[in-house]
Amino acid sequence: MFKDRKKGASQLGQRVSLGELLESPEFEKHYPHTVGFYKDSSGDGAEFKPSYLELRIIRTVEDFWMFLNALDI
Repeated sequence: MFKDRKKGASQLGQRVSLGELLESPEFEKHYPHTVGFYKDSSGDGAEFKPSYLELRIIRTVEDFWMFLNALDI
């Protein structure tokens, strides 16, 4: 699942194409990004309070792939 915390938007019930996300102009041109891997949690938008297992700031797409590899995804 993908959640855009800045916009309060999510793609619930939809599959997220990781390739499309990484190639989007907003993702490519506006580093750094904070990415997190978290357990399911309740709430949405500003009320969303995830229990993060891992949280990182990424500055390049390579950093993001390293994050995913470290999670063994």
